[in-house]
Formats: sequence, C-alpha cells, structure tokens
Amino acid sequence: MHLDWNIALLLVVTFQLFFISVFLLTIKNRKRAGNLVLGIFFLALAINIGDLLLQLTDRNHAFPLFFLLDDTLLLLFGPLVIWYVRYNMQKNFKIDLKQIIHLIPFLICLVGLFLVYSWGAPSYEEAQNAVTQGSSKAVFWVSIIFYTHPLVYFWWSKSMLNRHKNALRENYSNAVKVDLKWLDFILNSIGVIWILGMVHSIIPFSSLGEYLHISLLLFTIVLFVFINRVLFKALKKPQLFLQPLEPMTKKYAGSNLGEVLSKSLAKNLAQKMELEKLYKNPDLTISDLANLMDLSTKEVSQIINQTFGQHFFDYVNSYRIDAAKELLARKDHQMTIQEIMYEVGFSSKSSFNTVFRKKTGVTPTEFKRGQKEAKW
Repeated sequence: MHLDWNIALLLVVTFQLFFISVFLLTIKNRKRAGNLVLGIFFLALAINIGDLLLQLTDRNHAFPLFFLLDDTLLLLFGPLVIWYVRYNMQKNFKIDLKQIIHLIPFLICLVGLFLVYSWGAPSYEEAQNAVTQGSSKAVFWVSIIFYTHPLVYFWWSKSMLNRHKNALRENYSNAVKVDLKWLDFILNSIGVIWILGMVHSIIPFSSLGEYLHISLLLFTIVLFVFINRVLFKALKKPQLFLQPLEPMTKKYAGSNLGEVLSKSLAKNLAQKMELEKLYKNPDLTISDLANLMDLSTKEVSQIINQTFGQHFFDYVNSYRIDAAKELLARKDHQMTIQEIMYEVGFSSKSSFNTVFRKKTGVTPTEFKRGQKEAKW
C-alpha cells in the first residue's frame, strides 16, 4: 500500500513541479533572470522525479534515455542554486563565462551520454546492465560523488547568504528589508530533500534494503510539502522574492577615523538618536545617518561597529525596544501593543516580537503583564 501512496504523491509532485517551472519560466518581471534559473531547477527536478515514477511503475523501458539522464542532471542542480542565490543578492549579477565553468562536470557527462546513445541507441535493459554489471563499489562511489557535488554548492550558497544578511544588518534598520527567510527556506528544504534522496539511493548498497520504502516515503512527503509551500507563495505573491539589496563589500575602506574622533562622533550620533528620535523612522538607513552627520556610510558603520559593538540594524532597534519598554511600563497611556510597535519605528509585528524577545527575554505582552503585576 505504501508504494501506491508513493506513486500517487509522486504523480502530484511531478505535475506541480512542471506547473511551477512553467510559471517561473514564463513570468515577466524585474526578477526574470533569477526566476528562469529557479524554473530550470524545478524542471530538472521534475525530470528526475519522472524517471523515478517510470521505475516504480515499470514503464522505464519506453524511455531508456531517462535511466542515465536523471543522474547527469544531478550535476546541474548545484550551479543553478548558487546562481539563483546570487541573482537575489546582487543586482548586477550575470551568468558570464566565469560562471559557465560551473557547468563543466554536467556538460562532460551530458556529452558522454549522448555519444553513448548516438553510437548504439541502447535499450533500457542494455543501459541498466551496463551499470548493474559493473562493480557495486564503483557504482556506490559514483552515486556518492554525484550527490555530494550539489551539497557542496548548497553549503556554499548558505555561507554566502549568511554573509549577505550580516552585511545588510549594517545598512538597514527595517527588518522587512533584511528578511531573507524565503531564501533560507529554499536552501534548507533543498538540502534536506537532497540528503533524503542520497540516503534512498545508497540504501540498496547496504544491508538496510528492507527500509527502502520508508526512505522513499519520507523523500516524497518532504518534497510534497516543499513544492506546495513554493506554489502557495508563488500564487500569493508572483514576484516571489525581495529586490536584491547591495551591501558594502569592503569594510571601512577609505576611512580615516581615529579612536578619539570616532568616540566623539559616536557621542554625537547617540545624542541625535535620543533627542531627534531618528529611530522612529521605520525605513531609516545608514545612508540617512551618514547624510545627517555629513559622513560616509563606511564611517558611520565603523562608528557603530567599533564603538557600540553592534550592527546598524541592532543599534537602531535597541533604541526602539527601549522606547517600547518605556511606553509599555507607563500607566498613563491607552496605547495598544500594535500602536506602540508603530510608534517606536517597527513596521512588522513578527519583527517587533522577535527583536523584543531577543532583547528582553519575553514578548511585549508578557513584559506588559509583568509590569502590571509588579505595580500591584
């Protein structure tokens, strides 16, 4: 029965993958290049799942090319993922000759595959025998290499994204601009799916063959949840992702601030933040402060990082949380928590709750309740 459920789910997932790939390949907006890359990724994944379906239903004899093509496509996923991440992080990113180098392993295998089929057009049985008659250890290690190749790219993409988020926190105070959770979700989900697929592929080489159906079911369920989450987001918000934000790349390059001057400017900055309540602007950026103080953004970033030991994002939000705590503790106001959130400069309830809890250890509601109990 589990096999029937797997087939049913995989059929649905294959259809959904083709649907979302067509959507991404045809939608025209500012993020077209990035969407094209993600669309090709989902299309290649649909082909892989389609081949798995052919194997499960014993219909792969009609499509012998798929037997090796799906393995070749494994070498395409890594470059597609890192290109997609870069398109969402860098406004001017383009796939040039330097980027095409990432496709060399995939192209070599693809050309080799077509040469094999052009010479003899083998049947499915011949293609399968060519693999199964070889050394099982060789096949095992080839599978490991093919699955590890994309994992290296996923890890690389994740590292780039984390560095990018840290850089953004030095330039923007609005958490909505810094929120890259969608990219995190894409990378984390693909990583989990990939590991499950890898485990399912190597189980036949181990003594755990009896658990093959369990690994297949786990893989199918996770893939089903992932693609439905993508579809939900795509239909709800067609553009899908944030406009790329370009952070500073060279930290404090060209800055001539000495320690004494830096401390003096830091004191001036703190006074402006407190007296003029600059933090109340939900879209405050480091460029705004730089213009106000007649400094460069690199100099303002240096002051905040070195003097206060914080990123710009955390520095501004510390003022917002202090102001929110003061309002929540007062008896003589009738403001709701949401009104306080907007008053101190937050534009997102989830961001306000997250930052408040990080700074105080409790939510705004818990803090307000604690203040009332203390007064009693």
